[in-house]
Amino acid sequence: MTLLKEYKIFISHGYESHSDYDRLADLLGGILSINVSIISQPVSLKYRSMNKEKREEEIRKQVRPANCVFILDSIYNENKDWAQYALKVAASMKKPIIGLRQLKSKNISREIENMSVEVLGWNENEIERAIKEHSIRPSIIS
Repeated sequence: MTLLKEYKIFISHGYESHSDYDRLADLLGGILSINVSIISQPVSLKYRSMNKEKREEEIRKQVRPANCVFILDSIYNENKDWAQYALKVAASMKKPIIGLRQLKSKNISREIENMSVEVLGWNENEIERAIKEHSIRPSIIS
């Protein structure tokens, strides 16, 4: 089990606000036993002027320092292109991917399931345990 002073978490997004992103950010902020820093930035005016290549680079910049990556199935289903890109970037950087099912669902997209070290529901204790168990120190090269 990895114990870090601060856990830098990337949460998948589609460059827009999403209730499940906000819900997970609030849940992570409420876990008092670990220091969590959410490093993904789903909403910014600067994204409006970015082309696809610039947005892809922005995802890479956001994922690079992450200790682990959450891919939310709800965002994956609603904004598949960007969530799928984040999933592939995280895998290429060897970041631990934690899949998070939609609320009240036992299913998750097959690609998320196949690429995740673990798939979870919305249980705070399980999410905390998974962060502690799977988080890595980012390498200087990534």
